[in-house]
Amino acid sequence: MNALTLPERPPVLDTVVKTLAAHVVAIERKTDVNTACKDIYPGQPQVILASLDLSGWLRKQQVQKATTSPAQTTVAGWAAELVGRGAAGMLAALSAPISAYAELSARGVSVSFAGVGTTVVPGRVPKSIPGFWIGEGQPIPVVSLNLSGATATPYKGATISYFSGALGKYSTPNIEDVIRQQLALDAAISIDSQLLSGNAGVAGVSPPGLFNGVVPTPPATGGSPAENFAADLGNLASGISMPIDLLYVCSTADWPRLISYSPSMASSLIASPTMAPKSLAAIDAAHFFSVEDPSAFQIDVSREATLVARDDPTAVTAPAGTRGTPTTSAFQADLTCVRLIADVAYGMSVSGRVQWLTGGNW
Repeated sequence: MNALTLPERPPVLDTVVKTLAAHVVAIERKTDVNTACKDIYPGQPQVILASLDLSGWLRKQQVQKATTSPAQTTVAGWAAELVGRGAAGMLAALSAPISAYAELSARGVSVSFAGVGTTVVPGRVPKSIPGFWIGEGQPIPVVSLNLSGATATPYKGATISYFSGALGKYSTPNIEDVIRQQLALDAAISIDSQLLSGNAGVAGVSPPGLFNGVVPTPPATGGSPAENFAADLGNLASGISMPIDLLYVCSTADWPRLISYSPSMASSLIASPTMAPKSLAAIDAAHFFSVEDPSAFQIDVSREATLVARDDPTAVTAPAGTRGTPTTSAFQADLTCVRLIADVAYGMSVSGRVQWLTGGNW
């Protein structure tokens, strides 16, 4: 649905998906993963190597990548390893094309935490030039730089997905598609649920949502659904001074209807599964930043793990002598479990670049 400026899928991610597919096939064929991998991916040595130890192989790839010298500013910690627009981290690539985080990362600025604990992302509020056209011999107008900066600190994010061994009965391309789609959906829901919220940040746990501290714009009333939607778009945009790359976000359920009102918005209206129905946000994507630590990105696979099958982490930290419920045995239920861990941060480099509303009358 979000066929816009999506981050390029790195070859490493394709290898990860193929390795996970080999795990699923191995269960169905009752063989080991390496043997299954050689059968379904002959002539692909990277996939075969990854099947031996996926987590170790992935760490090796990130270490090798980190040995290259990316462009750096002269001030340590000031966007120390700026990747630039259109270049996103593994989590953004993994969650595309479903998540708003992926789209914003592709259109905003991506920074790496590699080698630093925190980083400062510079930003500048756009302002008009008092006069571009000048007469001969007249002074040239000067616009003050007025740089500000947002400090980004990494937060640990993690999720667990699992796949049934019955998936191994399908053809390899179909298995890959299912795994890639499910991982994207799980990652998208995990990060967008906080990103597109008014939640306050929790020190050492999570960053604040983009709507935190932003007073909702009153929804338009009195017109037809299409007219109210058009008015809401204008009202949200007017709340952002001189937007550079305005991106609207709505719920997955509302997207088809809203696009039918305004087909020309296909490149600037995206959907997220975590946005509430009748909610709409406007974000100046040029001032969005995402930060990931490539060395901390980790994917582990287990076919023997015991899971506490809940999305409420407090159930895991039960009193001594008890454990969260319900539990699921991957071995008993014929499952392949995939755990993803990443160090991530996001935010806006300049304040006042986000507007939102709820209760839209469309």
